[in-house]
Amino acid sequence: MSKLELLHEEMSNQSNYQYLMLIEYKKVKYLTVIENLVEDEIQAYVLDQLSAEGIDQDWFLSTATKWFYSASDRHPLSFEFTKLGKGDVVKKVLKTFNVNSVSRLIGKIFVYPINDKPRVKRRRVIQLPETADVRFK
Repeated sequence: MSKLELLHEEMSNQSNYQYLMLIEYKKVKYLTVIENLVEDEIQAYVLDQLSAEGIDQDWFLSTATKWFYSASDRHPLSFEFTKLGKGDVVKKVLKTFNVNSVSRLIGKIFVYPINDKPRVKRRRVIQLPETADVRFK
């Protein structure tokens, strides 16, 4: 994780889409929108693959812009696509990048902690005696 902190560069120009990220991965540059950073992996939507997969770029960017200004602090972008019923469509352009092979990051990183399984408080069941006449109203 410390390697990622050394490579990350924030954009100083705020006039562009602020949620875009340039990732240089194995000497190839990708224009992306970060989905999440989990341990040593970056999950991101690759914008260069939108037209190849038949996804309208204007629709994708308008959805991402709406998400950025309204909910990017609460949940990943995939939640917005799922709400619209397009989760399976955009999954085609979701790519996972290993942090160890990333040589440069320019833009905003979104990190959403993934919680372990929810804890369920177990309750002890009390058995009623079979001879008791219990009536519920």
